[in-house]
Amino acid sequence: MVAFAQRRAQALAAHFQQAGAEWFASTPEQKPRDIALAALDHARRHYFDVLLVDTAGRLGIDEALMAEIRDLHAVLQPIETLFVVDAMQGQDAVNTAKAFKDALPLTGVGVVDLIITDLAVMEVTPQGLKVVELAPGVTREFLQSKTGVTLL
Repeated sequence: MVAFAQRRAQALAAHFQQAGAEWFASTPEQKPRDIALAALDHARRHYFDVLLVDTAGRLGIDEALMAEIRDLHAVLQPIETLFVVDAMQGQDAVNTAKAFKDALPLTGVGVVDLIITDLAVMEVTPQGLKVVELAPGVTREFLQSKTGVTLL
């Protein structure tokens, strides 16, 4: 697994370690294209069957980010291209998924009910977000101020 947002990468790396999966580290100085090529090379040299690439937080429809993700898709030539969004995004998820479908040949769209960020792991419930785990130094109050929703 490789991710492009450094703080998110740290949170995901811990979860991958718990699951026994290998994590491909990168640095903030590296460009996404370079990270992707290095991760792909590593996966091939180690005979991995699967390489997951998390492009991290491209929920907005920003043309520069969309161009970057099209470039990553061309470089990686993936078999599957999945757009995954959290359930709390509601109707906006449909609009964002359509924009990604227009930019990439998506093979699937997933709506998840567990959100992993650099601040916390949260479960999406019908009543709102339930905090599963907070990052070190993060308080519920700070998390609530950042998410703008009532936390359970």
